[in-house]
Amino acid sequence: MKRHFQVIFEALLTVLIIVDLLLMGLMIAGLTVGIKSGTVYNIGNYDLVIALLILIDFIVFRIRMDKLNRNIGSFIRDNWAYIVSIIPLSFICFNIFHFFSFVYIIVLIIILRFYALYKLLQITGREVHKYPSKTKLDYATFVLLLVLVFGSFLFFLVENGVNPEVPTYESAM
Repeated sequence: MKRHFQVIFEALLTVLIIVDLLLMGLMIAGLTVGIKSGTVYNIGNYDLVIALLILIDFIVFRIRMDKLNRNIGSFIRDNWAYIVSIIPLSFICFNIFHFFSFVYIIVLIIILRFYALYKLLQITGREVHKYPSKTKLDYATFVLLLVLVFGSFLFFLVENGVNPEVPTYESAM
């Protein structure tokens, strides 16, 4: 059960990191052409939440499970992406210090965080990607989607002319 919890948590974290990467890309584009400060503050708050979730993942699944059986140097070398990703740079730069005038330095810092989150995404995504094939969840998901699509199509064929609530295939789904 503990292993399943780790995979579920890392799957959620993977999706949230992808959203954070997209938001940081939008923020970099927005900083060059002008972006509202409220949007930057909201992205900073989201970045703080992601950093806290990464910290939880790092403590629970990396430090506790590794128990530092090897020397600290190799542990830091293997987990540098976690250590950099724990620091919410967007939140610190914009929400705390209001560094809106140092755009080029902030863009470099965001690119560093972007790279660390990308490396972290590769680490967490590796375990998440292996999980469905181990548990045969990929077959179950395929069957579920097949039943949903085929069942919705049959429902649409039967109810299309009779039920006014089902004018399109999307409403049948």
